[in-house]
Amino acid sequence: MSFEAVHNYYEKLVQEHLNTLIEDPGNQLSEDEIDDIACIALNTLPPRYIKHNVDVLFYVSEKEHSEMTKEVIIAIKKAIQFVKGHPRQE
Repeated sequence: MSFEAVHNYYEKLVQEHLNTLIEDPGNQLSEDEIDDIACIALNTLPPRYIKHNVDVLFYVSEKEHSEMTKEVIIAIKKAIQFVKGHPRQE
């Protein structure tokens, strides 16, 4: 049995929404900060493992997908606040 195709769908959602934030010139975030934000956000979200992204379309209602997206946005915003409030000591 191989788990190479299995992944957490929330990773895709977090990546999509972080990419949107990164493109905003008002958000000056380093690569380390972006990685930290992604990790913190993902650790606060429940796992949702799938084999193919289309599985979400089949098994998740539009309302549930909308709720997942809202959860991701909230988790990212909280993670940004945490990272900005706790800068790395290098």
